[in-house]
Formats: sequence, C-alpha cells, structure tokens
Amino acid sequence: NTGLLPSSPKRWVMEAVDSYDLEPGDIVYIDTGHYYFETATVVGDLDAGEASQDGSVQVTFQGSTNVAYGGSLFVASDPELTPFVISNTYGVRLRNLDISGAANGVKVQGSVFIAGDWLSARGGSNGVLATASSNIVVQHSAFVGNYEAGVRFSHAGTLSIGSCVLWSNKYGLRLDQGRASVQNSI
Repeated sequence: NTGLLPSSPKRWVMEAVDSYDLEPGDIVYIDTGHYYFETATVVGDLDAGEASQDGSVQVTFQGSTNVAYGGSLFVASDPELTPFVISNTYGVRLRNLDISGAANGVKVQGSVFIAGDWLSARGGSNGVLATASSNIVVQHSAFVGNYEAGVRFSHAGTLSIGSCVLWSNKYGLRLDQGRASVQNSI
C-alpha cells in the first residue's frame, strides 16, 4: 500500500515516515482504530517542518476526530514502549491521538517548535516527556492516571500548557529545569 489514499493505507505510522520525506505542511492522517504498537514511531531531522508553531508549516500527524468510534487509540503491547518519539528535529505537530499504557505517551528529545493538540495519554509513566527541548506547546489535551507526571519537562527551554487536564497523576507538571507557562488548565 502506498499510504497516499484512504483506499491504500500504510499499516503503521512508522511506515509512512520511512517511505516518504515529510516536508513543511505535510499531514499524515491516522484513521479511526485501535493500534497495538510494538515499536516507536520516530520522527527525526529528515522529517521536519519549519522552525515555527504555525501548524500550516509543521509536519502534522493527524489522528481521527471520530471519537464516537474510538478515534485513533495507541495501546502499548509492552509498558516500556513509547509510541511517538520526536528526536532532534523541529516543526512537528501531533493532533487528536489517544495513548494508553505506554512508558511515555510522547517523548520529545533535543527538539524545538513541537506541538500537541487534543492528545490523551493515560496509564503510563508520563503523558509527555520532553528533555533538552524548547518551544513546546501542548493544548486541549488530557493526561490522566499516569504513574509519574502528566507532563514532565527536563533540561529544557520553554513549555506552554493551555486548556489541559492534568488529573490523578503523581505530578500534574514536573518541571526539572526550564520555564513553563500553564493557562486555563486543571
């Protein structure tokens, strides 16, 4: 399958990342369904958007908005796995993704201008773990029932959290180093 049409989908998100050179403005659509992953989808410097928080020039991974049928749910086959790793890149946006039982819902390392909209991560260690990164924006998301933090920010620059639910985690936000702004969140 080419992954270019709904009638010819890739089986895994990582297959789309491996098959194509993603560029600013590209959108990888993730269909409604439950995805039991065994390896991470790693987005690196070859699949970068622009150094901006403008979604039209970022590389976007767009999950299903069909919540009546479960949306795009990623379930860890091993609690040590992380489904999305954003590593040493910039200009990447994750949108409408639901993650359950993973070590970290999303891991961001050495990256800038990364965004997450309408994410949900529960039952893992951290909803989002960001290290050595800056200009991270997370909004309209829910991180619930994680063993450590809803969002953990370590050895990093700036983080902005807006309109999020950080509930029933050991820490809502764990800020080891860096600056964080939290607005309209509980």
